[in-house]
Amino acid sequence: MNIKEMFSFKKVLLMIVGVLIMAFGCGMLIKAGYGADTSNALLTGVANRVGLSVGNTNAIATVIFIVISYFLSKERIGLGTLLVPLVISFPIGFAIKVCMKAPNLFIGVLLDIVALYIVSFGAAITIEFDLGASPFDCLSLGISDRFHLKYVV
Repeated sequence: MNIKEMFSFKKVLLMIVGVLIMAFGCGMLIKAGYGADTSNALLTGVANRVGLSVGNTNAIATVIFIVISYFLSKERIGLGTLLVPLVISFPIGFAIKVCMKAPNLFIGVLLDIVALYIVSFGAAITIEFDLGASPFDCLSLGISDRFHLKYVV
């Protein structure tokens, strides 16, 4: 596969759409208030502590993860890895603003199920176009590579 095919406009655009969808789903999980994925749970706590929005905290964290990943395993970083911090902040913040907080456990579980489907759909699009691992994956895979730790996939 040549460079032009690897980084075609269509591939990049669809990968960005996948990240936008995934980030919106993450924002829904956060807003519902009944659980988020591990990285967003951590970043929500950090955002609350430092006074930044969750989206901005996520964007800053992804940049930090990319920098660390560069020194651990730079071959895992791709164009998609570098685009994530640029597009992730807005959809998370937007979802947090427009989605409802769950008034009870039943609605919370329903919102979480819908949000998980949205996150999964966005992740599937992102993975399909294979433009590099996410910054979070780059960091964990980079640690695995550098320190020869088994990373079960």
